[in-house]
Amino acid sequence: MVLCTFRLGDLYLGVDIRLIQEIKRAVNWTPVPGAAPHVRGLLNNRGRVTTLIDLKRRLNWIPEASTSIKGNKKEYEVILKTRHQVSQIDESLAREKVFWDDSAALMVDQLGEVVEVIGQQMQSPPANLGEISSDLVEAVVEQEKALLIILNVARIIGAKDEES
Repeated sequence: MVLCTFRLGDLYLGVDIRLIQEIKRAVNWTPVPGAAPHVRGLLNNRGRVTTLIDLKRRLNWIPEASTSIKGNKKEYEVILKTRHQVSQIDESLAREKVFWDDSAALMVDQLGEVVEVIGQQMQSPPANLGEISSDLVEAVVEQEKALLIILNVARIIGAKDEES
């Protein structure tokens, strides 16, 4: 599996690269009154309305006071592909792991690199991940410098698993 990695504070996180449409600097978004606390707002991504998810809040981190101020620090938007987009490259991946039809993006602090991991390297998430709910984590990979946490994107964005 090839992963796109990024950092959230001290955490080293990864997402299956086949689920990512693009990554760009966070610039402008529109807050949505009454939305879930982890929804930072909406953004216009190439004419498509995209829900922007504050990954720190979604992972139950105490947000910094500065997270509500736009443009005060470098942040990045990881724009995710929709089910339709994923099905064009991998039908089984779309059927098994992509349960969202609307455009969504994850707000992250810092970009990492692209890494390849093999199945034997992936382990079940430990119960002691602290504040992070283990159902938001698909697997972990022990690496030399840090533990790489592979996110369960469907649960992060709040999509419900559909029965076939």
